[in-house]
Amino acid sequence: MRTTVDILVRGIEEIEVKSGVYSYEYTRYRKVPANIVENRRYDISDSQRINENIKSNFDFSFVFANDDTDRVNRIWYLIYKNQVYSVSKILNYPPRVRIVPDGIMSLEDLNELGVVIKDYDKNTH
Repeated sequence: MRTTVDILVRGIEEIEVKSGVYSYEYTRYRKVPANIVENRRYDISDSQRINENIKSNFDFSFVFANDDTDRVNRIWYLIYKNQVYSVSKILNYPPRVRIVPDGIMSLEDLNELGVVIKDYDKNTH
């Protein structure tokens, strides 16, 4: 299934957000075209039938070029339908990247963590 996602890439170095308080700044890449890849695993309870328990996971796959700062491996969060997914695993198949999501939280939860987010500006990069 095709969709769009927002990608949050962690900065290289920590910045001082308040006096004596340091945190990473995240760059938000908006509306990146992506595919949702669903993985299903069927648990076989006996040799005659497939158990009703079907484990379904999904990954996000998109084209995202790497650079000399290794920004692909600094993808920390992914936003899909106003839900923030933390990244469990990054599979890099240039130029395609596949993200395996881990936990889920809301944008408010991200703000409570003190995450500083700036939008990507192609004029400065």
